[in-house]
Amino acid sequence: IHLRSSHLVILPKKTFTMSTQELLALVQGVEGKDWASRRRGWSSQAEEPVCMWDGIICDPSDNSITSIRIQSADLYATIPTEWGQLKSLRTLVLRENLLYGTIPPEVAALPNLQTFDVAENDLSGPLPPFASMSLGVMDSSRNKLSGSLPSTIGENHALTLTLFDVMDNDLTGTIPSSFSKMRNLGTLSLGSNNLWGLIPPSLGSLPMLQYLYLDNNNLVGPIPPSLARFRSGGIDGSLLSEVWFQENMLSGTIPTALADLKKLVNFYVDGNKLTGKVPKDLCSETLNSDFFSNIPADAQRDLCDSVACPVNEVAFEGVYPCSPCDSLHYNPYLGRTGECIALNQRLIMEKFYQATSKLGPWDGGSNWNHDETFLCDFDGVTCDGNNNVIEIKLDGRGLSGTIPEELGFLEYLEILDLSDNDLTGFLPSDLRWAPLRHLDVSGTKLKGIVPPMLCLGMKQCKRVGIRDQSSESHGGLGVSGLAGTIVAISGVMIAAVLFVVLRAHRRKYASRRALPQGEGDDEIVFDKSVYNQTGVSSLPYADGPRRPSGGSSRKGTWKDLATRVPSSSYRDEPPNQKSAEPFSIGHVGDSDDENDDDDDERYEDEESISSALDKEVRRQQSHGASKKTPVWEYPDPLEEEDARSVSSSAWDVEKDSKKEVWLDVPKI
Repeated sequence: IHLRSSHLVILPKKTFTMSTQELLALVQGVEGKDWASRRRGWSSQAEEPVCMWDGIICDPSDNSITSIRIQSADLYATIPTEWGQLKSLRTLVLRENLLYGTIPPEVAALPNLQTFDVAENDLSGPLPPFASMSLGVMDSSRNKLSGSLPSTIGENHALTLTLFDVMDNDLTGTIPSSFSKMRNLGTLSLGSNNLWGLIPPSLGSLPMLQYLYLDNNNLVGPIPPSLARFRSGGIDGSLLSEVWFQENMLSGTIPTALADLKKLVNFYVDGNKLTGKVPKDLCSETLNSDFFSNIPADAQRDLCDSVACPVNEVAFEGVYPCSPCDSLHYNPYLGRTGECIALNQRLIMEKFYQATSKLGPWDGGSNWNHDETFLCDFDGVTCDGNNNVIEIKLDGRGLSGTIPEELGFLEYLEILDLSDNDLTGFLPSDLRWAPLRHLDVSGTKLKGIVPPMLCLGMKQCKRVGIRDQSSESHGGLGVSGLAGTIVAISGVMIAAVLFVVLRAHRRKYASRRALPQGEGDDEIVFDKSVYNQTGVSSLPYADGPRRPSGGSSRKGTWKDLATRVPSSSYRDEPPNQKSAEPFSIGHVGDSDDENDDDDDERYEDEESISSALDKEVRRQQSHGASKKTPVWEYPDPLEEEDARSVSSSAWDVEKDSKKEVWLDVPKI
């Protein structure tokens, strides 16, 4: 008892330090008290000092808390926001408990945090950006985290982070390019989420990367050959030993350059949309050897089957043992899992109806589920004279669900209109197999980017009809982003073509060399990339200056000279980033659309230029130039100088992706 200013003050038997109160914020409810009763300390009545409590380590110089390790302890609680006051905390390990709630931004803001491990809990909400410049380990795998990865994830931890693991969550969005700044990153684990977009080629610049896990997502586009690049200044090559890309929607071919990964032990690519063949140089007895662990050493087997089953074969896991498809089914992909694809039109249409009626029958009813209805009498279906489905128009019919991959195997389908429906998921790249002239998926809730293999050239990309959508009402493909692409392409291509053609004329007269002449359309090699300020881009996967076999000069026309301009292959902005202003894109065949008129004028300009150049070629041929002998060697020294100026661009693209064009559309 103490008398002060005529007031009676009763002091408690024991005072608590600030760190004690903050730590006890972890003890929550009846479950928390039960947990604390089985631990040393962790009570306001504890006689032991805080630094002797279970799981607590302090700095002996000032007794500040530097480490909290409580793992596999059946702890049911939230991570206290009060822990954001533990400014000396360097290690926080709470893995394999029953934690719920979110990761407090206050904890993520701790300035000295080096290890943050909350794996295998029940945490939800977004992954906040971490402020510590010393963070080396970030493991929040096997939780229920959502939202997108912070776009600046690699900027704050460029030299310290060695492990980043968010596997098995519900994260969405694209893979931030800032990962490429983490020079000491050894493990990058993003598998089993809902990430979409492209695999950043810049990941190949990580000199210490050994384990790359991107499996079970919705990634599209090619496998970057740049992953096989050599370490900067090193002689041992890449350190990559495990690469997991299985169960995505990757397209293109497997780059032969990956055979240069001498330390590669596991390489999984099954369950994608890859085509071609597995490069022989990549196949070896040591790669994915676990698939052959029970096979006699003298058994005859194809080593490439341990990477992926070949085209028109299938397997339970997409790898050895593989089984061929029967005559009524087909598989155009490497490493196909499950079953081959039925080619029967009726079966394809039945799967389409089942996949798009998840919330019940279509609006207005439908005869698609009537066995007695003839295929060509289905609502919205048009057939040709041979009863082949050539048109499906089901706009505004209340379709709900996803677009099945089988739809792309209607080998005569030319028009597909699924606009203004409740479709979700992603646009399947399998639609590339159908001879589509018109595709409209506007007014849906599709997300992600337009698959690269679905856009084999800008004229085809334009045929993906997208209407105006807003972020408030739709979550579909980035409508205004795609619109911005067409607008930018129209302006940039006209300016670029005119500039380059005039430049070519000046070089021709200066060097007295004629213009190039191809011997047929099949020999023309196009090499274009365009830029627009909405972050939407189109880029061909060229192998550098490709040369036809049997000659040293590259054949082509004036179109080959289009100037390469850097663009963005993916976006780092969060999904709710404001996009470009809405712009209505016309559909193929709509002659009264003003956008088509603009395109017609552009193509008329191109044709007039091409005609003028053809006349020049014919004039020179009349003076003795041979059709078989190119009279303009390409590239000339000036062109080589220009090529060197862009060789260091992020858009340098490796082999095995010769004809793809990707179109990055931001999610709205």
